[in-house]
Parts: sequence; C-alpha cells; structure tokens
Amino acid sequence: MANTTAPEHLGHLRSEANKLIQGSLSANTNKAYTGALSNFKKFLSHYGIVQIFPVPIDHLLHFIAHLSIAGTAYRTAILYISALSYIHKIRGIQDNTQSFIVKKALQGLHRSRGVTADPRTPLTLSILQLVVSALPSVCRSPYEAVLFSTLFSCAYYGLLRVSEVLNIQKGHISLSNSKVSILIPRSKTDQFGNTTTLHISKQPNSLTCPVHWILKFLRLRPDNAPSFFFIHIDKKGVTRYQFNFLLQKAIQFHSIQGHFRPHSFRIGRATDLAKQGVPDSEIKVLGRWDSKAFQNYIRL
Repeated sequence: MANTTAPEHLGHLRSEANKLIQGSLSANTNKAYTGALSNFKKFLSHYGIVQIFPVPIDHLLHFIAHLSIAGTAYRTAILYISALSYIHKIRGIQDNTQSFIVKKALQGLHRSRGVTADPRTPLTLSILQLVVSALPSVCRSPYEAVLFSTLFSCAYYGLLRVSEVLNIQKGHISLSNSKVSILIPRSKTDQFGNTTTLHISKQPNSLTCPVHWILKFLRLRPDNAPSFFFIHIDKKGVTRYQFNFLLQKAIQFHSIQGHFRPHSFRIGRATDLAKQGVPDSEIKVLGRWDSKAFQNYIRL
C-alpha cells in the first residue's frame, strides 16, 4: 500500500540546523568574525569593488595589501582572512584564502611586521603584594578592599583570565583550612564545557593568600546573594571595567611603572613559576594554555 502521508515540513529542521551551526562558534569568535567581514566590506566599498563569493584571489591579495599599507597587525590580518575562510567553508564553496599565493602574501606581511612583543607587563608576586597593600587606601570601603584582594589573589594563583574569575559561582568554590578548590566550567580553551578544577594551596604570606582572603570575604559577603561569588555589598557582580579600574588605582598608588592589565595576573604567575624552575609543560597545563599563546605571553 502506498504511503499517502504528506512529508513533514522541513523548515523547523533547517532552523535548528542553522542554530546548531551558529552555536559552533563562541560568542567572542562570532563577534570577531562579524567585525572582520564588516572591515572587508568597507575595503570593497572604498575601492569600488563588487562583493563576489567565492572571493577572487586578486581581491584577497588587494585586501592584504590594503591591510599592510594601513599598518594593520599581522594577527588582525590573519583574523580577517580566517573570517572570510569560514564564510566560504560554511557555504561549501571554493575557499581561495587557502591558495598558495594568498598564504605567501600573509607570510610576507608577517615578516614585514617582525615579532611583536606582548605589551602587557607581568604582575608578579612582589607586585601583587604592593597592589593588595594599596587596596584599603584606594577602595571606597573595607568591604571593597577585601573583595578586590580576594579577586586579585585568586586571579594570580589560579592563572585565571578575567572572564573566568568574574564568572565564578559561589557553588564552584570548596574550601578547607589548607586549600581552595575552584571549578571552572568553561574557558577560552574549553569551549565544550569539560570543566577544570583548580586546587590552590594555602600560602605562607596571608597578604596574598587566596585561602585567607576567601575565608575573610565569606564572612562579609551578603546572605541570599546572587550565584556569582564576587559581588559588591549591593549584590551586583563585579565588572571587567571595575576590575581594571581598581588595578590601575592600586598601581598608581605605588607609582609602579608598566603596562598592567587584567591579563597581567595570569602572565605574572606563569613568569614566577618559570623562574622557580617549573617545566613549561606543567605551566601550560596549569594555565590551560595552547602552545602558541604560551610562547606569546610568558616573560622570563
């Protein structure tokens, strides 16, 4: 007997498939690729070039030349070309960004730029001690001083990115008198949420010891507060801007010279570990670094 049932409409399946494909990129990558495509469109418009897909090789070469003349950093140029490559691959069309001559043009751009040193200054343990000691003088209340002392010590000893430390939940922390364990459910190098648990031992110097500061902060932290662990007295979460603002205030208080940013805690701890003789392979694991990022950020 013939099947007379009409085939189910496939629209919702296409919609779900598109959603899954879009979800394959992290929010930051999606934002970066969107910006890259916008810059490519501006280039085409400026020179009166019609947008064509697949993008012809000569258009790609002219775009790279345009970036070179504009003084664009090599890594930024790579990001732009990677975004165009992604668009071609996702559409299943010929990807001219992978052609030999385009790759050679990018190599030439890399050579012309040379190796650019990371401008951020490592925030080592000795500087962390100064930063924490300045907080009572630059924060607006004793509560804020304890809050940021806890934040900064955890960022340093945990080799944490600012996005990771600010998104720690209260339930992600378990504490004993000798160590603190912090669950990191997702990070830049763990887009699938396999989770990592950091174990930080109690440190001899209470001024920079995360265990000491977490215990102190827990005694002050408001009850029935949101799930984010690091919150102000009004129960609002700490922002990246506030993290960097207080860091700069503490740095200025002691007139410390250098280009310090939130990532400085991470590279400072890695630098200190390297100086102590900890093998590179172990630091990479502790910091959840890929090899390329590790070589770019470590300061010896």
